[in-house]
Amino acid sequence: MSIITLDIARQDVRQTNRRMVLSEIMLNGPISRTKIAQRTGLTTASVSRISREIITAGLVVEGETLPSPNRPGRRFIAIDVNPAGGYVLGISINALQQFITLADLKNRPLARRELSLESTEDAEDVLNRVAQAANEMILDAGVPRARLFGGSVSVAGAVDPENGLVHSAPTLGWENVCIGGFLSNALGIQIHVENMPNAMNLAETRFGIGRGYGNVVLLNAALGIGGSLLLDNRLIRGNNFSAGLGGAMSLWRDAQGRSLSVDEVAGGWGVLRNIFGETAVESASSPGRHLLDAMKAAETGDDTAHSALRKSGRSLANVIETIAEIVHPEIFIVSGALASSSSYVEGVRAGLAEAWSSESSSIPVHVSNMTGQAAARWLAINEFLLQRNLDLEHLNRDSAA
Repeated sequence: MSIITLDIARQDVRQTNRRMVLSEIMLNGPISRTKIAQRTGLTTASVSRISREIITAGLVVEGETLPSPNRPGRRFIAIDVNPAGGYVLGISINALQQFITLADLKNRPLARRELSLESTEDAEDVLNRVAQAANEMILDAGVPRARLFGGSVSVAGAVDPENGLVHSAPTLGWENVCIGGFLSNALGIQIHVENMPNAMNLAETRFGIGRGYGNVVLLNAALGIGGSLLLDNRLIRGNNFSAGLGGAMSLWRDAQGRSLSVDEVAGGWGVLRNIFGETAVESASSPGRHLLDAMKAAETGDDTAHSALRKSGRSLANVIETIAEIVHPEIFIVSGALASSSSYVEGVRAGLAEAWSSESSSIPVHVSNMTGQAAARWLAINEFLLQRNLDLEHLNRDSAA
């Protein structure tokens, strides 16, 4: 019995060490084996052995030679991720847009489909369309199924990632939808599900502009405003996975004294209210399409659209100021569709400049250019290559074939 326990422990250590080495290559490659050993605390011999294993499995490749920083004249052979060593799916679903993308291990997109649905309320219909588009994409790209590690879905709403369940997504019209199980069965691969703001935050702090920070607040600005809290290097999910879903929080009142929510003022709904008035917004059949049209109009010089977006951006600055007083993060990240609008971002910057008149009272605010689909792909790479045990024997058989 003790021998079996010891054997399992050794296997766990080997898998953990393998993930550490692969993570260093994924995050910092091209990189030398010596540098990996220094960064991980593993011996050079262990790093060399693990490197051979994952090179044989086709996950990484040897490439350029790098000079030694400590020994002039000596050079090291660098190793890097093999882009063709595997593939992942990234699926992004919100009320504005629905994308399915296929990418290699460097997260370089190989194919993309946009559904452009007029309505997302029928969850089963949406997921059937996603599955059909994804299966067609995989077939057309000629990607070997043995090298398709899995897929990740970033979706608006309160999400239980362990069970792949969307508890509620008001902007989509969904309640208790099991995305993970549905798509895993339909696609024949593992599927990881995360809500949109958390997906963006995890992707940015692991692979993007948030690397190196352990206390990050991300605000995802689309039709509504969703938030994600990474505090002390831990994602805060809250009761019923609803942490960060503060779009219904009231911070303002209109001329009649009615409370106005964050979504209604700082989000896309606020932009539409600024342009069309409250009555027109309530009766709009395709608010997402109207918001995208307004963003395009502002970029081409439409003053009304520009002013509406800028005004809502200034309101988001009020939200950031309020959160900063409570949470005190190291940085804020603004992401989502509205983060791609220069008018909206201009409003955010202007509002913060007024709120934080001195550098001592300000917190850095970064604007993310990462899309929901890119974040989903990074999440899939992180989940299925860097967080879970790899079956190298299966990959070796595929490489030999």
